[in-house]
Amino acid sequence: MRHPKLRSMTPSTAFNFFRRLPSKADMLLLIGAKNTEAARVMALRGAHVIIGARNTEAASEVKQSILQSTPSARIDIIQIELSSLKSVRAFAEKFLAMDLPLNILINNVGVMYCPFHLSKDWIEMQFATNHVGHFLLTKLLLDKMKSTAERTGIESRIVNLSSEAHMTTYRRGIRFDKLNDKDL
Repeated sequence: MRHPKLRSMTPSTAFNFFRRLPSKADMLLLIGAKNTEAARVMALRGAHVIIGARNTEAASEVKQSILQSTPSARIDIIQIELSSLKSVRAFAEKFLAMDLPLNILINNVGVMYCPFHLSKDWIEMQFATNHVGHFLLTKLLLDKMKSTAERTGIESRIVNLSSEAHMTTYRRGIRFDKLNDKDL
């Protein structure tokens, strides 16, 4: 049976997506504190929500907002900076040490049209944040997702969100040989 608050809500995109998931999916790992709707809907469903965020203060505000309407919500916050491979590895290590199941991973952090800057790993900042960080995190958590699916019988999901910024890309496409070129 659905939660009473879910029955009375105006369906949102997050609601419509999550209602198609198995009702027993009990763990959501949301990367990015700005997508409060996904965290709210899964918390209403009784899932344990982990918010990975660069800005833990903003993530705490999201958590408090959800707890006001759903006091029984289980929400934890772990700091992550997706443009830093060291931070992504540290996040994965902290999450895996919690020994929680992982049914759903939502990669929802992105930057666009930022001034040219290289990450600590010498990767162009937008590419590091929007692609490399998500890829590494997914790779580090994939075995946990597979073992959760095997143990629970609930199919795991990975959701990668993006914007429409790819519609305004360079005319010659992505120039992988010049990703770190300031004058591109």
